[in-house]
Amino acid sequence: MAGVSSDDERSALLLLRDTLSSPLNLHSNWTGPPCYRGRSQWLGISCSSDSHVISIDLHSTQLTGSLSSSSFQNITFLSTINLSNNALNGQLPTLQGLLHLQSLAFAGNRFSGSIPVEYVDLKSLTQLEIQDNLLGGSIPPLDQPSLEVFNVSYNFLQGQIPQTSAMQRWNPKKEEERAKYSSGEQEEKKLKYGRTASKIAELEFINKDKPTFDLDDLLRASAEVMGKGKLGTTYRTTLESGTNVVVKRLIREIGGVSRKEFAQHIHILGKLKHENVVEIIAFYYSMDEKLLIFDHVPDDSLFHLLHENRGEGRVALRWGSRLNIVKGIARGLAYLHQSLPSHKVPHGNLKTSNVLILQPNHHPKLTDYGFLPLLQTINQNLVDKLAIAKTPEYSSHGEKGRKMITSQADVFCFGLILVEVVTGLVPSDEEDIGDLSEWVRSVVSNEWSTDILDLEIVAENESHEEMLKLLDFALECTSFDPERRPQVGELLGRIEDIRES
Repeated sequence: MAGVSSDDERSALLLLRDTLSSPLNLHSNWTGPPCYRGRSQWLGISCSSDSHVISIDLHSTQLTGSLSSSSFQNITFLSTINLSNNALNGQLPTLQGLLHLQSLAFAGNRFSGSIPVEYVDLKSLTQLEIQDNLLGGSIPPLDQPSLEVFNVSYNFLQGQIPQTSAMQRWNPKKEEERAKYSSGEQEEKKLKYGRTASKIAELEFINKDKPTFDLDDLLRASAEVMGKGKLGTTYRTTLESGTNVVVKRLIREIGGVSRKEFAQHIHILGKLKHENVVEIIAFYYSMDEKLLIFDHVPDDSLFHLLHENRGEGRVALRWGSRLNIVKGIARGLAYLHQSLPSHKVPHGNLKTSNVLILQPNHHPKLTDYGFLPLLQTINQNLVDKLAIAKTPEYSSHGEKGRKMITSQADVFCFGLILVEVVTGLVPSDEEDIGDLSEWVRSVVSNEWSTDILDLEIVAENESHEEMLKLLDFALECTSFDPERRPQVGELLGRIEDIRES
């Protein structure tokens, strides 16, 4: 290590910078020497008094990309690496040669593969936090006497947790007293440090006759984050066979449901088959992890097509395509209401980000549907995460409003989509806009002025009547009184009657 210079450290950091992406724009910040007189101007970098890099802390900075085995090579004085709570993927780096490393945090990413056996050689390690990833395989015998914090929970690891020094310190009793502890207490120890270390469950497919893949195939697959919603993170995943699927990793709060109840619910949803509804093909259940696997729908959501990258060079979504999308959404919603009569609100989370668009014909497919009964059995507060929580009957009446909610809440959410499609406007989640029913009325002028139309479609003069007719429907759908909103079937018929230009 004596031969490692500040130039070597700088080169290694620049290599790391060039392999990762972040809104922080490290390319403009990580310039010049990383250390000068024991201090650093580089974001997330700390230095020793003799100007060696000793800490990299870029946690929660929206980093994307993958690390190579040599990512930290030549930064051999490192004592701390914290890249937790980002969107990094691929395999964990081996970290060979980092003999001073004391704290390592890669938690809350989507690293896959196994835990590198080389971590056994990190003899100064006191803290290892790699929970909340997609790691598989067995856990190496991390028996460093120094190891005090050890967290591998919320992964897909197999076998028992090794009896590391950290595990032995979990119970402060003397060795002879420890022998009196029951197997139940040993199980509690295992739960504390990572329940997923027990033997993992398998994927369960809805249709047993469909070509299948297993959990290992899924964990080895390359993936990219499509979005992070209130119910979980969605990944577009490409298996080694070339098959594309969409994986939704549900939030931890949904962990309170039993396997039987979860499986029964997902099997009901998995039987739904409609051209405007994304099909659930499989699921995974464990105490710590719940995954839903959907058919892959390439391209983007309706939210993205309507709102993202506006400005010069953007390809506008024409009116004919918007009208076709609206009709497809109405068909899919009508199907859900017909197929799930026992559901209080069959979709429950209808919004433009949950409408996926299949190119090139702008064919819409609804996703994130049918969660309401599942969430209600776990914790009523989870329902607050759904789109229906914005309806006036839900948001204005507290606990009573939760009981008042009906299938007409989906109609309200559909009305909000109509406003977005025609005007290009969307109510913000952050700002206090009050009652959304009133927001729609403030957006839609009583004078029916074409000034309200999205600038990207306002030039299509021959279609103005159709656009304003949809806004008329939007006013009906977002009535404060649920009973005054049209039924889904009636709404579908009226929208189908609109002539496409």
